[in-house]
Amino acid sequence: MNIVVSLMSSFGKQALGQLAGVLGAKEDATHSAVQAAVPALLGGLTSLASKPEGANNLWSALQGLKGGSDDDYLGMLTGGKESVLSDLGGNLLMNLFGKSSTNSLVDVLSRFLGGNSTMVSKLLSLLAPMVLGYIGKQVKSGNLDLAGLVKMLLGQSSNIASAMPSGLAKSLSGVQGLGAFGNFVDEAKDLAKGVESQAASASRAAASTASQSA
Repeated sequence: MNIVVSLMSSFGKQALGQLAGVLGAKEDATHSAVQAAVPALLGGLTSLASKPEGANNLWSALQGLKGGSDDDYLGMLTGGKESVLSDLGGNLLMNLFGKSSTNSLVDVLSRFLGGNSTMVSKLLSLLAPMVLGYIGKQVKSGNLDLAGLVKMLLGQSSNIASAMPSGLAKSLSGVQGLGAFGNFVDEAKDLAKGVESQAASASRAAASTASQSA
């Protein structure tokens, strides 16, 4: 499975057309923006998952979606509920990455895409529930625990890095607070190696953090 290819296949002509209409952009420009934003989001989430606290936060966010999948959230977009979807995505981004890192991500993508920050911010908010919903669907179908989630994401590191448009990873190096996010392409091969031990280590540490806060 290639997580990026699978996710991108969800964005058919209807979905892209709806996104373009909501963003006030042309369909080809919207497609290019999605091609940059999806791996950027996945890269950020994978970097979070590689750290105990980040893995714990990601797991909590997935539980908070209560089983909603990427198909459900794509249906909200095509069904005219984009404002509800955007609000949900905005909250997810703030809870996972924080205000500063989210704003930095928006700025970097805006410059890379040659667009405006308002459009990119809305795009990320619309995409975030779909990306997390897809991850949640994989967790559910594979009956994964926290260690399984971490293993899955780290195992996709090379696919995510390969999907990033040329120059994007370097531009993201200025985004603070996302662990290995800025150096994702350089570190993807290292992340992919020893996935089992990293997943177990992150899971144990996250479980310890959760028990201490309980």
